[in-house]
Amino acid sequence: MDRESVRNRVPVKGGGVSPKHGVTDEDFQSPQWAAVAVFTATVISAFGIVYVASLLADPTKPEQSLPYITAAIPFFFLQMAVEFIVIKVAEIDKYNAAASYNFDWTFSAVTAGVIQQMFSKLILTPWAKGALYIYIYEHTAHISMYRPAMASHWELALLFVGVDFSYYWYHRCAHTNALLWLGHSVHHDSEIYNLSTALGQGVIQAATSWMFDLWLALFFPPRAFLTCRAVNTLYQFWLHTCVIRRLGFLEHIFSTPSHHRVHHDRRVHKNFGGIFIVWDKLFGSFLDEDAGYSVEAVSGSPDRQMERHPRGEEKCKFGNKRRTESLGCAVLQLDEALALGQRVWRAWQRHGLRAAAKACVIGPGFYTAGLRKRAALPATSTLPRFRLRSVRTNKKHDLSTVHLHVHTLCAYAFAGIVLADKVSATKTLLGYALWTIAACVSLGYYMDGGGTGLLVERTRCFGAAGVSGYLLLSQRESVQGSWLQTAFITVFCAVHLVSAIAMTVASTRFMRTVIRS
Repeated sequence: MDRESVRNRVPVKGGGVSPKHGVTDEDFQSPQWAAVAVFTATVISAFGIVYVASLLADPTKPEQSLPYITAAIPFFFLQMAVEFIVIKVAEIDKYNAAASYNFDWTFSAVTAGVIQQMFSKLILTPWAKGALYIYIYEHTAHISMYRPAMASHWELALLFVGVDFSYYWYHRCAHTNALLWLGHSVHHDSEIYNLSTALGQGVIQAATSWMFDLWLALFFPPRAFLTCRAVNTLYQFWLHTCVIRRLGFLEHIFSTPSHHRVHHDRRVHKNFGGIFIVWDKLFGSFLDEDAGYSVEAVSGSPDRQMERHPRGEEKCKFGNKRRTESLGCAVLQLDEALALGQRVWRAWQRHGLRAAAKACVIGPGFYTAGLRKRAALPATSTLPRFRLRSVRTNKKHDLSTVHLHVHTLCAYAFAGIVLADKVSATKTLLGYALWTIAACVSLGYYMDGGGTGLLVERTRCFGAAGVSGYLLLSQRESVQGSWLQTAFITVFCAVHLVSAIAMTVASTRFMRTVIRS
């Protein structure tokens, strides 16, 4: 059926479409080739991650687990590129705005993941992560009733199930407890739902989630545990897509994109399983995507006009119940902490200490996670899909979009240097990490719009040009550093100096405005 016939359809009550030419909803499904393409990229990436992890392994330390997460980073971006191309070619974003790669939320999610990985590499892994697990494992051999040798697939499968069981309870508690929600809320900030959303991980979550795994140290060796934990994390990446819809009988056993879309709906807190959905069915926190929703057929929305389409808009409304007020604050991962502080203060002022303590305990999913009677949602919703968007002010002669893309790549390049162990000096490594965070925070506030954000970003560019210029002069005098390092610093200096001057001379072309709804 051609596009003109799609435009001639009109939405009807209950989410269906009344065709003028006798065609029903079943005639329009998400292109099967699109789902196959994204799923194929996932499978190929899985094999690639295993191969690259084996190459990155340190042969002098065979007791360490393979670096699966580090090996997966380029494959994350490969899968995102495939999904982006598929969405554009299949025109999925024409009728499903939630699937689109909106720069604001893509930047926020990817940046959160970058900061979390640098925190884990520079602070958590060397000082804390795994140390307590190893200590418990080594000092409880005399009381443990079962210590598998991990020589068979059955023993590995048992650990695999145990890791997912622990993750389910951490995940559920992170939604029902306000303090744990501080870390996990970062993952739910994004109001779009594609593979970039999976990268939004909180620093506080990385520092707290491992505590739920400590009971496994009574039985299973650290290397096997870390391997299963990494696989559990990597599995969940592909769940964050609107392209893949339903997967038949697999929906009864495993967590799928359909189940996880429900999980990311800001109106409910369900479906907490990492790999297996059976935990949710056992403990009353399961909600099926079709059972809990009705399709909302949409001819347009207040924030983005879309063509009429018989499948309608995405059923779920993604993001946090609390609206994100600032992209800069979201990058700093402080927005939920500030909101919790305000709730606790108001409860203290109005009802005293007991109410304040209750506000610290009760998270957003406290009343919905395990209550079946609150599972279903209304057939239609007037909630806006996007409640915070950063748009260019000068639409004809805009330079802000180019500036954001160029400087985001510069910031991520520094993050790549940190994560790839390309710098041996600890002080230099920390300097690169702090610069990456500062650049991302500045870009976040720049996207918040207004003169203040522009001033902050312009000041950062002048500062970066000055520091890199000083480094070039110092390097020239001492005759140190390779030509590649010199070229990198030269390009970095030039990009920031040109940007700073351009933002001073033509400031109106760099202005942005934030739209809240």
